Amino acid sequence: MYIDQYNEEIDKYVYDVNDLEMEIDEDNLTNKYIMGLKKIVTTLDNIVEKKHMEYQSFLKQLARELNFEKALILSFDEQNQYIVESFEWKEDYVESNIDRLKYFNVSKFRPFLKIMQENKFIYISDVDELSSELSYYKKILNDFHVKSVLYFPIFDAKDKLSGVIGLSNQFKESKINKMDMIYLNYMLNIVKNFTDLCLMEGKYKAVFNNSGIGIILLDEEGLIIEANKKCEEFTGYSRSEMVYRMYYHQLIEETMKNQVEYNFIHRGKDDNIPGKYKTKIKTRDNNIKDVLLRVSLLPDKKQRIISVEDITQQLIRESNLKELNERYRSLFYDNATIMLLIDPESGNIKEANKAAVDFYGYDYKTLTNMKIHDINTLSAMEVRNEMKEAKDSKNKYCKFKHRLANGEIRYVEVYSGPININ
Repeated sequence: MYIDQYNEEIDKYVYDVNDLEMEIDEDNLTNKYIMGLKKIVTTLDNIVEKKHMEYQSFLKQLARELNFEKALILSFDEQNQYIVESFEWKEDYVESNIDRLKYFNVSKFRPFLKIMQENKFIYISDVDELSSELSYYKKILNDFHVKSVLYFPIFDAKDKLSGVIGLSNQFKESKINKMDMIYLNYMLNIVKNFTDLCLMEGKYKAVFNNSGIGIILLDEEGLIIEANKKCEEFTGYSRSEMVYRMYYHQLIEETMKNQVEYNFIHRGKDDNIPGKYKTKIKTRDNNIKDVLLRVSLLPDKKQRIISVEDITQQLIRESNLKELNERYRSLFYDNATIMLLIDPESGNIKEANKAAVDFYGYDYKTLTNMKIHDINTLSAMEVRNEMKEAKDSKNKYCKFKHRLANGEIRYVEVYSGPININ
């Protein structure tokens, strides 16, 4: 039977973490616990020293210290309905459930989740002994070949339940006393940041690696502590060559290092330091590439996330376009032929070259604020009809009478045609 609300039967398996908040020292721990803590701390120290996420080392140590056959970190979605990521360590003879857990509907265990949200944990020493009122959960646990299980809550930065750490046995009951639980709670407090990083790695690793731009994570000294695939592609360096081996400034082209170094040091301290700017990097094969850097500080941390967008081709295109614009600008403005750029819908004179300014006798500002029928002796309607015909055809030749600034009338030959302007 599915139980949606809290049930007294469940209460038999609930333990309050707050009851375990006691100081742990050598006076209230046996050598077993002291040595276990030292092993865990040593494992974590090794992970920090190696600078990468060996979460299985932690899970293995955790399970074996408390005599469990399997250990899991399960990460939930925002609504606590599904498992979105899971990490597992198990003894070789134990069946893996890692594939079955992906997108498993944890809302089926809603009463248990509500309990764990209160910083309580669930311990079932023998699943087969669950009462008939909890047969629904007994069946699910049996389907996963769970004989005994212990679940501890994991909370996010807003103290919202975001996952659990689970310890389970497949072939035997577990026998844990209160001191084991105190020890486990203390140990999990030690490694809370570590488990948070494990969950973060699982949730964001795919997004990080498959991003269309390069992303680099730096520590407070500027050491590269993570780099994604796109970053490998355009720098030419492999991840193993960069991560914990290179500082970001080693990627920066020599002439740009001072600027980037200054921005790195003062970002977050000086509001005038830009969050993004263009610079140059030097690739592994010594090619120079133009990049756009976007720098962000991680909240409450000294680490920086830098997105690196290769804009080399973009700048080449912009340079070519600028050159082309200058060429056509010169062709229009410096041409000895009188030229006007006219909006066919309104008749507004949008542009006029120097030859036109000289011919009509108006200064540039005045001329480009006039309409074509202001200088054409035809009526406004007749001028609009002429412009419509010019717009619909590729080119058109006409003869008109135009009025100059001094009132003089000149006969002019006009060659007109449409152009597209973005």
